[in-house]
Amino acid sequence: MCNHYRKDPDWRAENEDWSEIRIPPRWSRLGPPPNAEMKAHVGPGQLGEFLIPEGDALLALAGNWRWVPPDFTGLYKAYGREKESAGRNNCRSEYADATKTWREVAKTGRCIIPLNAFYEWDKGQTGKKVEHEFTWPDGRLMFAAGLWGRSEHVAEGPMVSYSMLTKGPGGDTSSIGHHRQAIILRDEEIEEYLDPDNPIYPFSQRVDPLYTFTIRPVERKPKVDA
Repeated sequence: MCNHYRKDPDWRAENEDWSEIRIPPRWSRLGPPPNAEMKAHVGPGQLGEFLIPEGDALLALAGNWRWVPPDFTGLYKAYGREKESAGRNNCRSEYADATKTWREVAKTGRCIIPLNAFYEWDKGQTGKKVEHEFTWPDGRLMFAAGLWGRSEHVAEGPMVSYSMLTKGPGGDTSSIGHHRQAIILRDEEIEEYLDPDNPIYPFSQRVDPLYTFTIRPVERKPKVDA
C-alpha cells in the first residue's frame, strides 16, 4: 500500500522532451479547481496530477487521490472514512481486471501518475515505525500505474479522482519488510499499460529485483500538506 508520494513542482521540466516514453504531453487542459494549489507531498484524498492518453499524446489532469465510483452520491470527505472505501487511493492490480469495483475503470480509466518518490513504512530495529523514500537511482521522474474516473453526483460537486495500482513486494520493498508496493512503470512499459486491450494482471506479476530503487530512511516524516 502506498499512502504518500512526492512530486516536485518542476516535474514537467524534468522530462521536457518526453522522448523516452515516446508519447508527447499536452498541458493546455490541465484542470485543477480554481484557487487550488498543488503540493509537493500528496496523501490520500488530496489533489494531485496524472496523465491520460488522448489520441497520440498525453493529457494532464488534476484530481483527488482516492478514487470514487461514478455512481457515488454522498460526501467525498465522508467517503474515505468508510471501511470499504478508505483504501481506494490504492487498487490491488491482481484483481483489477475482474472485480466488480474495478473492472470497468480498468478498461476505460488508465492513467500514469508522475512522481519523484514514493514512501513505504517499516518497523525499525527498535520496533518504531520508520518511513522509507524510494526513488530511481538516477533521481529522474517516475511514472506509477493508475486508474481514474469522473463522478458527477458527489455532494460537493462533480469530481475527478484517481487510484494508484499496487502489487506484491519487489526486492527493495521486501528488504524493509513491506508487503506491497506501487507499480512503477519503466519507460518502455508505459504505452503497453495505457493500451486498454492489455490486461493489468501481468503487471502485477513483474517483480522488481533488489536495487531497482534507491532507498533512504526518512528520519523525520515529510509533511503531507493539508
